[in-house]
Amino acid sequence: MKRRVMARPLQPPSQSRGLPGGVMVAILALVVVGLIGASGILRGGASATPGNSSIAGLSTNPSSARLDAPTPSMVPQTPEPSRVPSNGPTARPTPTDNPTAQPTVTPGSGGAPTSPAEFDLGSQRIGMGFPMRPDTSYRYRDNFLDPREGSPDDYNHARMGADGTAHRLHDGIDIYAAQGEPLIAPFSGLVVDPSTRWQPWERARYGETVVIESDEPTSAGYLALFVHMANVWVEPGTHVGRGQVVGTVGRTGNADDESVRTHLHFELRAPFALDWSPLGEDRAIDAFNPYPSLVAADPKRT
Repeated sequence: MKRRVMARPLQPPSQSRGLPGGVMVAILALVVVGLIGASGILRGGASATPGNSSIAGLSTNPSSARLDAPTPSMVPQTPEPSRVPSNGPTARPTPTDNPTAQPTVTPGSGGAPTSPAEFDLGSQRIGMGFPMRPDTSYRYRDNFLDPREGSPDDYNHARMGADGTAHRLHDGIDIYAAQGEPLIAPFSGLVVDPSTRWQPWERARYGETVVIESDEPTSAGYLALFVHMANVWVEPGTHVGRGQVVGTVGRTGNADDESVRTHLHFELRAPFALDWSPLGEDRAIDAFNPYPSLVAADPKRT
């Protein structure tokens, strides 16, 4: 007798014995249809049960990441423009001025003359800062070339008297202020020793003194003298900036007298000698009237 090969039964053998052949065929057909439907359901995941850990090796837990969803590493990241660092070199502006070159200044241009021929003996002024702070109580007047006691040195203004004797004149402006008020540099420059510029330097006359030679482009070479100071806080050879405190108002030198009010004797001197014969003085002196420059720089007058 020929042996039939049967499909693997899904039900226990005791339930399929004795069934007619037609019934078996119908059952097999139903099984095949059921398997095909189950396969489609598994692929679509429509009948996946929440919480089921795995069906056919795929996670059906809704909290699990989808396999076809892009991961963060797969999404291109475009940095914001404001957060993109610039590692390139910073462009520098092309210099238009030579810092070492001395400017050519014409009379009336507001800068400091570079030769005696350009100088206005009567009202020349140079760009500078006021030598005292705006909160200081001070006063001054134009007392340049007023008569002074004592014999003049070669670097002092003087006039010949009727007796043929030279009489010393005032080389600067006196600014009256309280003892100990701070004094500030009118321009940046180098502190110099006055005894190396003017001989003989009479310390007994001038007392504590600071001299600053400007290195600012509009006043290079011009000098400011602070005389009769109480304290000196800078030394020759050091560089100071405009507005830096260099000492305090005092009454040293020939101002050391209780009858003399504390004040700053302030001078400006040019980097060249000036011929004062047009003003009746037969001398070549570098000191010129600081009053026009002080008025222009005075913060209480602007």
